[in-house]
Amino acid sequence: MRLELSPFATKQISVIAHRQGMTQLSMLSRLIKWFSDQPIQVQASIMGQYPIDNDDDLMMMIVRHMSGDPDAFKAISFSSKKG
Repeated sequence: MRLELSPFATKQISVIAHRQGMTQLSMLSRLIKWFSDQPIQVQASIMGQYPIDNDDDLMMMIVRHMSGDPDAFKAISFSSKKG
């Protein structure tokens, strides 16, 4: 797998991996594993796929969904993309 990163992201990954005492590959592997284990709503939020400007509203929707509310995301389409 190849990743395309900005120079800033590359530097930050290096700094974080060094600070944690791990290789960049190890750190990225753990990060990808964590991300893939998240609920689809959390993944979509991280990827900026919700057309919501207010992060508080989005977080409340995620919390409602995770607590079992089947209507938490009814008003949002997953295909809508922000910015």
